[in-house]
Amino acid sequence: MSLFECYKTSLFESYTTVAEILVEKFLTWVKLAAPSFLKTHHPHPKMFRLFLLIALAVTGLGSAQATGLIMPVYGNTSSQFNAAIAAARKVQTIVVINPDDGPGSRKDGFIAGYVSKLKSAGAIVVGYISTQYGGVSTGAVQSQMNAYISYYGVQGYFLDEVADSSGKLNYYKTLKAYAAGKGKYIVGNPGTTVPSSYAATADVMITYEDPYSAGWTRSKPPTWAVGKPSKIGAVVYSTNASLVNGVIDRAIALGYGWVFVTDRGGADPFGIAPSYLASESDYLARKNAPAPAVK
Repeated sequence: MSLFECYKTSLFESYTTVAEILVEKFLTWVKLAAPSFLKTHHPHPKMFRLFLLIALAVTGLGSAQATGLIMPVYGNTSSQFNAAIAAARKVQTIVVINPDDGPGSRKDGFIAGYVSKLKSAGAIVVGYISTQYGGVSTGAVQSQMNAYISYYGVQGYFLDEVADSSGKLNYYKTLKAYAAGKGKYIVGNPGTTVPSSYAATADVMITYEDPYSAGWTRSKPPTWAVGKPSKIGAVVYSTNASLVNGVIDRAIALGYGWVFVTDRGGADPFGIAPSYLASESDYLARKNAPAPAVK
């Protein structure tokens, strides 16, 4: 199955589940009953092969995982929003909005207008919430989740400053369950690897968020994420333009389902779009077809 299953439509998800059951039963039949059946019925080899190809295509078992773009848009400027819209039209993109270190106390019509445009361009829009490593009460986080729904109709939440120790596991499980109950999904950002138990606390986990020079060329995704590219992402900032394609190539090779590379750095690397965002999204689009199956 491909990435962020949470963003498939319920109808598609239902069809996929049915297909998986059928394939499982078919494979069981192949193991147990096929030998005697084939001796007496001699089905045409091409029809047999066609059935398998259709089954694999429907369930996603035979398709390669693509890598999408995950882009923080914290500057709240027309230029940054428009850059994100342009990228979303080329490659599957998660856009993280941050009106006021969270949703703020009221709806911002300017941002709401761009959220609508982002969705129309195919972007997945999630709202930024800092958990301060579990220091913010679950009630306060849930209140921000509700505000994001009311003000901006987000599709999910970007939980920042996620603790990377098992001591806060139940805290993040509570938030995940609350979001799931509202049909929303979680991108967690510890910015580093986390224990395997944390895999259930987010639909996507950002396991690298640092400057390129801080260790990108040595970093590796957590072992629990191997073979599950939809679960992990990398955000690499302060990256020279000459290194962008190499970062993307390495992210794909390591199995990251989401990546963002920017030349911006300092205290606020996400307040301005990367100077090379157009070529970055073009390169991702060329490297990946189709994009992650998310809606």
